Amino acid sequence: MVQKLEDLVKKGEFDVRQPVQLLARAYNRMYAIEDMMGSSTACVVSFDRKTKTLYTANLGDSGFLVIRDGKVVHQSRPQTHGFNAPWQLSIVPETMRKGSYGDSPHKADFTEFQCEYGDIVVLATDGMFDNVPNSSVLALLEKFNINSEKLFGNSDSGNESDSQNPSQKTFETNFDSMADSIGHIVEYTRMCAHDQNYLSPFAIEARKYGYRATTGGKVDDITVLVGIVGRENLIY
Repeated sequence: MVQKLEDLVKKGEFDVRQPVQLLARAYNRMYAIEDMMGSSTACVVSFDRKTKTLYTANLGDSGFLVIRDGKVVHQSRPQTHGFNAPWQLSIVPETMRKGSYGDSPHKADFTEFQCEYGDIVVLATDGMFDNVPNSSVLALLEKFNINSEKLFGNSDSGNESDSQNPSQKTFETNFDSMADSIGHIVEYTRMCAHDQNYLSPFAIEARKYGYRATTGGKVDDITVLVGIVGRENLIY
């Protein structure tokens, strides 16, 4: 479905203020694929650079965080049918639908949030959220210096005679090192997932449902994306 979303975005066939609609259109296009079968949670985020407004559509237990000055100021709410049973989009044969979960894209939780310059937006699958608490995410971002000053620099020269302003040069210089830092966050998450003696967020949630002896992380897919709200005059 990621490819369907990408196709719609590249063609400009979406409204930045309506990520739920974008998700629904991509999902509906999946039915045109012969013998398609599968299910997935979904988190779609769009950003209006002129107004610095973040629009989100989240279905299931993947999600996002918005971090400002070292604190989480906005975040997704996981949607679940029960323990370890997230809401999800699905396409399954009619004979297999009984007992399976299939939620409409229009049930996605929609939010609209006013961002500020320097805000960090983290998107991740449940592979991260099940294994790393928000406090550790904040600590990792600080450890690896993932912030606006690191990525963009502090220059505001605004010299239009330059073919490339200093902030742009700083961005290009630091982007690769930031990408490496995010890779380290994924590796840390993977380590937590395989640690059977770790009291993970997943284990804590399991205990709420009566699985009192549960410990350890949860081995699952891990995808982490990080964006930072920059100035309008920075092209990247």
